[in-house]
Amino acid sequence: MPPVGFFASSVGTYSSANGTEIFLTPAAARPNDVLLAAIVAPSSSPMVAPSGWSLMASDAAGAPVSMTTYLFRRTVAQTEPAQHSFGVGLGLGPQPVGLLMAWHSVDNGAAIVAHGLALVSPTSTAFPAPSIVLAHYSDLTLLVYYAESGAGLTPTFVLPAGATQLGATVYAASGGGTLVVAQYLKEAVGATGALSATCSATNTGLAAQYGVQAYPTLLAPSVIPDIPGAIGFPTIGV
Repeated sequence: MPPVGFFASSVGTYSSANGTEIFLTPAAARPNDVLLAAIVAPSSSPMVAPSGWSLMASDAAGAPVSMTTYLFRRTVAQTEPAQHSFGVGLGLGPQPVGLLMAWHSVDNGAAIVAHGLALVSPTSTAFPAPSIVLAHYSDLTLLVYYAESGAGLTPTFVLPAGATQLGATVYAASGGGTLVVAQYLKEAVGATGALSATCSATNTGLAAQYGVQAYPTLLAPSVIPDIPGAIGFPTIGV
């Protein structure tokens, strides 16, 4: 299995007083670990990342959602701030939501491998994150699912087979939403295929895939053919 190690997460908190999405740094983070922040915020307001963070990818969806997904990256410093505040704007609706994730062995300098976003209509419970093409056997796929809430509705998700949830955040009031971020290891080069989560109710939202490069980058393991006489196959009585 690729050496990509997720080990902690932190849910973002929106401050309406100063228009920021605030994440606490996981206590277990150590120098040279990598932090990834997945944020979904209204497209009407520009995103301003704090010092030391770089934007890996952003994807905007049009009406009726009009939200943008962002993926940011940072390498943990020797003296790491206790929290990180992203400027997302004042008086926003829907409210921004986000998840910060801490990793071992994620490449801290490689460009995003691939990314894609799908807008989900309110007539379906299927949230298909569109297929992306992975370049390396060890590439990691992050899945981001977002569904709007309101009128007493707090949506939940059932993830696709093979996906592992890394964290979730729910703003249940009208004008908010549910964000779930998951990890998917394809362990193969090429198209991942659409990876669909099932929402608890028909809803409007987003589904995205992000391909992130691991460090070190690994090739697929060699397979020794199970043929008598082949190298590595014990031949008995010959």
